[in-house]
Amino acid sequence: MKKTKAALSNWSKVSFGDIFKQLSIREEIVRMKEELFEASLIADNRRILHQAHAELKKYVHFKKEYWR
Repeated sequence: MKKTKAALSNWSKVSFGDIFKQLSIREEIVRMKEELFEASLIADNRRILHQAHAELKKYVHFKKEYWR
């Protein structure tokens, strides 16, 4: 069991990186993109904000799967 746990932990870090650190980074990116969009309400900023939200959702999903 210990070898399996270690192997899965290593695989997870190689595949996804530090999920919790990446989640924090993505949250900060979304905050910055929201400020950018509020400052200038143009379509490109909206698209960029939507992409940032999509990345954040991906890492939220990874976190949920991690705890599951």
